[in-house]
Amino acid sequence: MAKHPLAVAALRLYNASPIAFSEFVRALSDMTDAATVAVTEAPAENIMVAQGRAQQMRHVLRILNECRIEPTPKPTPPIPR
Repeated sequence: MAKHPLAVAALRLYNASPIAFSEFVRALSDMTDAATVAVTEAPAENIMVAQGRAQQMRHVLRILNECRIEPTPKPTPPIPR
């Protein structure tokens, strides 16, 4: 399965500067929380726009959080002799 292009680029950034990347993700997480809360405070005519914005931010945040998780390699069975 191919990784999302954003995940590939984010992993490069994480590897280059893990501390700065983590600070960025924390800041984005705070913004995502604020966007999620904004849905509950939005006027009726703007609820769908606010909801879409929160969903997009959650999606990007999920990609950035998961880009650091490498899949666990499957053990190879021994070759019979």
